[in-house]
Amino acid sequence: MNHGVIENIEVGMALGKLIAKMPEALAKA
Repeated sequence: MNHGVIENIEVGMALGKLIAKMPEALAKA
């Protein structure tokens, strides 16, 4: 279960980075 939690955190961080870039992409579009 611990390994799954670590994977979830990594996925969450990756999604967070994508979401953080979304406003910039929309502003350029």
